[in-house]
Amino acid sequence: MAWGQQTRGLHMAHKNWAVILENPARDAYQRPEQLLDWIEEKLGPLRGKRIYDLGAGTGYYAWRLVRRGAMVIAMDIDDALIKYMERRRDSLGIPSTQWEIRKGVPDRPLLSPQEVDMVLMVEVYHHLPNRVTYLRQLRAVLPDLAPVVLVEWAPRESPVGPPLSQRIFPAQVEMELNAAGFELVLLEERFLPYHYVLIARKRRNDGK
Repeated sequence: MAWGQQTRGLHMAHKNWAVILENPARDAYQRPEQLLDWIEEKLGPLRGKRIYDLGAGTGYYAWRLVRRGAMVIAMDIDDALIKYMERRRDSLGIPSTQWEIRKGVPDRPLLSPQEVDMVLMVEVYHHLPNRVTYLRQLRAVLPDLAPVVLVEWAPRESPVGPPLSQRIFPAQVEMELNAAGFELVLLEERFLPYHYVLIARKRRNDGK
């Protein structure tokens, strides 16, 4: 979840990321279990799926995905958050084969071809420095039907979250996805109070 301090809003200026990412108040507006229920409703069971949790932070979603039977590759670029995830994984007794933790880089996905069945980005997309380039690299290693699920801050004022200048309208996200060879499958703007959820897949018959 730590994708360059220069792009962070005031809500992310805290040096102890875990204090923010694990704030119990986050559950009330992020509704993680309901969101995963919704994803399963739209995309099918997560059990047995290999999921790339990009910008996994403290593992806020990773351990929930594992509990639903998924195999997770949780990637972040912040060493402190990686250590936090490792402690959390060990305390829960989850093997590394079920929850793999990787140190990443912000400009490219560190994935082998066909390595995952799904990508999850929660509050991360607006931090990527070169989004279209990143998406194109991601597209190159994903299976044809692998969904990309983005959860982003809605472009309106809210009591938590980054300043409006850092928020991205869904139409811009869709434009960038199209430029990278993806197509929008579903946009949900009412399910979460401060976020929208977007599902995309690789565009078929695309030469990119």
